[in-house]
Order: sequence, then structure tokens, then C-alpha cells
Amino acid sequence: MTVSIVGWLVLNACNMDRLMVNYNVTLYQRQEISAIDLSYLVNELSYDALDALGQIPMKAVGFEQAIQARRARAAWNASHWQTWNLSAWLAARQ
Repeated sequence: MTVSIVGWLVLNACNMDRLMVNYNVTLYQRQEISAIDLSYLVNELSYDALDALGQIPMKAVGFEQAIQARRARAAWNASHWQTWNLSAWLAARQ
């Protein structure tokens, strides 16, 4: 039981979405993969991934606008106590 709780805490502290984006960007920069699913990375991951998305060298049409829209959504979530969370608050400050 203790091992499960410690494992759960470690996974929550690791910021898995940011690690996933960093891993995919690194593979793309090394040309080990030819494409990145930007729609998934921008829209489906938590707000923690937004900073790492700025490292993507390839800028698809509408990519910057999608990032800005996601930051605006984070700002809205961070401004209401019912939806406030640390991830949204940090993303909105950028």
C-alpha cells in the first residue's frame, strides 16, 4: 500500500504532460519522427505542457493562435474559484 501511494505521489510530482511534450520535441529535433500531433499536444494535455510547446521549432498554421487560446482558457479558469488550479494559474501568468 505504501509503495502504491509513494508511486502515485512521484507520478503526480513529475509533471508527465511536460515530460511527454519534451520527449516528442526532442525526437522531432533529432529527426527520429517526422511529425508531431500538435492538435493533441495543445488541446488534450494539461496547461503544464504549454511552456514546453514553445520549444517546438516547427510552427504550423494556427499553432500560435491555438497556444494563445489555450492560455486565455487557462486565465479564465484561474480567475474563478470554482475552476482554479495551480496549472491554470501558472499558464495564465506566461
